[in-house]
Amino acid sequence: MYSFANAVLTNGQTLTANYARLPTSPATVTIDVPANTTLTTMISAEGDMAINANGQAIGVAEFRLFVGGNVVRTVRASASNPAFGPSSNGWHLSTVMALDGGVAGVSYEVHVEGHFWVASGTTVIANLYPGVITYVAFR
Repeated sequence: MYSFANAVLTNGQTLTANYARLPTSPATVTIDVPANTTLTTMISAEGDMAINANGQAIGVAEFRLFVGGNVVRTVRASASNPAFGPSSNGWHLSTVMALDGGVAGVSYEVHVEGHFWVASGTTVIANLYPGVITYVAFR
């Protein structure tokens, strides 16, 4: 048995100094694990971050992948813009993990949060182009 799901990380969220959940469509990604079952699950999230200044600017963003309320991966991405207009950089988070259904079955929510570390002379935008969250689960 296997299951698969895909969600789009919607584009154009301006990051702040505080972590914020990146919106998805559909609104939630949930992995349902049946009772007395363990699923081996590959979870992947990817997108980009961008700065939108036309002069000397730098932006650094951090993104965290959550599974079942726990941070399982973290990555930082940066973009600098010495003279050539807006620029962006991609980011990718992935993990392979066992998810246990316990005696009653468990649902694990998957999401990504992001914030900027540095925004000098610019704003930092998550997903100038839509990103994606994907999982594949095997019994």
